Amino acid sequence: MVDDFIERCARLDGAQLGDAVFGDGIAVWVGQREIVHAHGEAIVEIRLTKTEIRARRDGLRADGRVTLRKTASDWLEFEIASKTDEDDALELVTIAIAVNAETASPGLPPTGADLARRRRFH
Repeated sequence: MVDDFIERCARLDGAQLGDAVFGDGIAVWVGQREIVHAHGEAIVEIRLTKTEIRARRDGLRADGRVTLRKTASDWLEFEIASKTDEDDALELVTIAIAVNAETASPGLPPTGADLARRRRFH
């Protein structure tokens, strides 16, 4: 299910596919910043940013599909078990694209040595 979700995300304006730094397989990128990757078959992590998570904290905490980290983080986990879940997570990804585009370095997702370097630090 998450593979289809990642493909849907990549079709959004401003998003592109590349190899994941923080997870396995492919990820969604805005410029040179990874914003979505999968963990297993049902969990995606979305880089919504600390500011957006803080602004939406009550609603995110009330959503049983969302797991927030214990400390401040740009990332949240979203569990996808249905088409409705996928659509709701896609709304968050649309927001993530917009807010990350403001500060992400432009360009293509990293590959080769640059990707390997990023993986070593995470």
